[in-house]
Amino acid sequence: MAKKSNKNTKLAFFFWLIFATIIAIAFFMARGRIANVLEETGFINEVLGDKKETVVDILQPQKKETVIEIIPSNESETKSSQQNGKETSTEPKIETITPIIAQATDQKEENLSLSKTEKKDTTKQDNKTEAAKPSTDLQLCFIAIDSDGTVVRREIVRTVDKTNTPLTASLKALLAGPSLNEMEKGTMSLIPEGTKLLSASITDKVAYLSFSDEFNINKYGVEGYIGQLMQIVYTATAFSTIDSVQFLINGQKQNYLAEGVWIGSPLPRTTFK
Repeated sequence: MAKKSNKNTKLAFFFWLIFATIIAIAFFMARGRIANVLEETGFINEVLGDKKETVVDILQPQKKETVIEIIPSNESETKSSQQNGKETSTEPKIETITPIIAQATDQKEENLSLSKTEKKDTTKQDNKTEAAKPSTDLQLCFIAIDSDGTVVRREIVRTVDKTNTPLTASLKALLAGPSLNEMEKGTMSLIPEGTKLLSASITDKVAYLSFSDEFNINKYGVEGYIGQLMQIVYTATAFSTIDSVQFLINGQKQNYLAEGVWIGSPLPRTTFK
């Protein structure tokens, strides 16, 4: 009987041990839910009184937080705590970010200053480039009416941007007529208004110049035709590479303009002496 009683006691012990283990495991796995239930019912507050710890604080391990305090460099105060009647200084000061910001600001201002200087230098270079742009002088032949009614030549010089086609540039300037300042001085042109230069070429010191139909009709009669031819010849032969001008109308050679004025051969300056 004693052996049977001891056996039953051992079985009961193992049973309760297993039961307690199962309860502990279940409690460990469900501790979160238990904590929330106890929190909601206020059970812990009733037991602990006015303490502020929550069930979560009790059941779960607390995490340590590290706080770094940035103390401005211009403050001279230091924190201290008294322990056992002695002052113990707190953590050392951390350098403020203000010097770094100031350094960045100074660098930005310096870059802006350099940028403005570079822009000024670029502007100066552009101005120098414009000032140094090559130019050339063109001699244009206009006419003026003398006091006795005689038609006389009036040759003027125009300064223009240098070009690879100076003959074309000078003839187009001539067809455009005198400037306002030149007209105030009595300068005028007898070339028919609306006349256009269609082409210009040079062969053996002869300039072949083709004009539009407007060149063929001059409202001033014979003197007008002679005047317009003279203006073209003197303007073209101002270049050392040209001795005479062969006139063409719409690219075609013809012998006479209206009023019987000859243009069938190259005309030099001596034609108008």
